[in-house]
Amino acid sequence: MREVYKEFTNLFPIMLERNKQKKLKFNEEAQTLSFLYYKLGFENNEANKFIKRIWTSPKCYNFTEGDIDLHILHLPYEKKYGYNELFAKLNMLGFKYVDKDYFKKLLKSAMRLQENNILGNIKLILSWVRYKILKIFTR
Repeated sequence: MREVYKEFTNLFPIMLERNKQKKLKFNEEAQTLSFLYYKLGFENNEANKFIKRIWTSPKCYNFTEGDIDLHILHLPYEKKYGYNELFAKLNMLGFKYVDKDYFKKLLKSAMRLQENNILGNIKLILSWVRYKILKIFTR
C-alpha cells in the first residue's frame, strides 16, 4: 500500500494539470488504481486482499463479515447518503479518536453493512426505505 500511495502522490498533480489543460486523464478511482497496479507490476488479483468493491444496493449486495477488516472498502452506492451519515456521526463525536472496534460499528451502521441473515436483511430493507424517503424529500 505504501508503494501505491507514493505513486498516487506523484500522479495526482499530473492529473490535476491535465484536467486544467482539458487533456485526457483518469476520471475516477478505478481507472487510477488500475494504472498504478499495472505500473507497479501487481498481478490482477493481488490487491483483492486489501480492497473490495462492496455493493449495498437493493439490486446487488455483496458484503461479508470479513470485509470489514480490509484496508480499503470501496462503497460506490454509499456516496450520496452513507458517507454523509458517517461524517455526521463522527462530527457528533467531535472527530475525536475512537477505537477500531467502535469505528467499525459506526462504519457498518452508516454504510449499511449488515450480516446476511434475517435480522440483517430486515435492517437493510428498512434503511433502503429510509433512503428512498430521504431522496424524495431532499430533491
